[in-house]
Amino acid sequence: MLHVTSVAAGNTNKIDTMVKHVKSKSMEYFIPGQDIAIDETTIGFKGHASFRMYNPQKLTKWGLRVYTLADSATGYIVTFEP
Repeated sequence: MLHVTSVAAGNTNKIDTMVKHVKSKSMEYFIPGQDIAIDETTIGFKGHASFRMYNPQKLTKWGLRVYTLADSATGYIVTFEP
């Protein structure tokens, strides 16, 4: 779970830096098997963002769309792209 608050001007790259770090570490420490899956995931988010998605047919109606590459055997997310 991540908690994000507004930051002072000039420090807007903290989230981008953290996402790059998590992606690089997950690729470094886990090698996926032969069967992998590309999936769309919606992360629940009710805050203000211009790229927030709405889908009335889902349990999580409001959220941010993230594309993930996951190992089919374990369900471990190898990498993701918001």
